[in-house]
Amino acid sequence: MKNVYIFLGLLAISTSGVAAKFKHQPISLEATSYVKQSLKLDELLKHCDEYGYEIYATGVTTKKYGGEITEIVEWTVTDNIGTKMDLHLYGFETTNGKITAKLSLIHKSEDWQYYLDECKAQNKKLSTTDSYTLM
Repeated sequence: MKNVYIFLGLLAISTSGVAAKFKHQPISLEATSYVKQSLKLDELLKHCDEYGYEIYATGVTTKKYGGEITEIVEWTVTDNIGTKMDLHLYGFETTNGKITAKLSLIHKSEDWQYYLDECKAQNKKLSTTDSYTLM
């Protein structure tokens, strides 16, 4: 039993060090607006009020150029319709908070349009014969 407590103590110490090194990246208003515009969020919400998305910082690089510090953040965006998660996976990049690499599609679920049509039918906002093309 003593070994279990030692293990748990070491685990707590090691994970607290990892957590302390992780720097939360705030999502700038520019980046959020860019994602909303690129995903045509207002249009999607007209079709399906269950549509949602998440923005994650997946990589941070800090470089020093001539005394200036440059922070490059790689972002990942996932979207969902209701409980259907990760239907699209996008990436983009910011440098010092400004968009430097445009939103690009990394993965697209083949079922995305099906789930959107299903959501539209449930919400009765648009007919299921309408289609919506994203990017």
